[in-house]
Amino acid sequence: MAAVALGVCVIEKHFSLSRADKGSDSEFSLEPDDLECLCRDAKDAWLSLGKPGFERQRAEEGSKVFRRSLCFVKDLPANHGITPEDIRRILPGTGLAPKYFDQVVDRPLSQAVKRGMSIQWDTMIDSKALFF
Repeated sequence: MAAVALGVCVIEKHFSLSRADKGSDSEFSLEPDDLECLCRDAKDAWLSLGKPGFERQRAEEGSKVFRRSLCFVKDLPANHGITPEDIRRILPGTGLAPKYFDQVVDRPLSQAVKRGMSIQWDTMIDSKALFF
């Protein structure tokens, strides 16, 4: 089961209906009950690994204001290309997450913005291209 926890996806094991048959590999073969146990334990180990995911859980929705987001620190005109000096990672978490900092820099604004405004994808021109 430790191998499953480390990522193995195939287990090779000899199988015999009965070790009493005394075949060439019967001494180290699994019988039906043993195989069932192996399968069940391997599945439990695999499921215990969970799934990677960074989506905000429903229970976390109320706490997102306590997270940082990208915000403008200056009043800026439409079509201005965003520079690192124009934005900061500050509270509350009502805008884009700080992980998008590099994707925001150099994008032109679709509208004039005010200091303190949180950054949204629609604040920038061609923001949908980030998802293709």
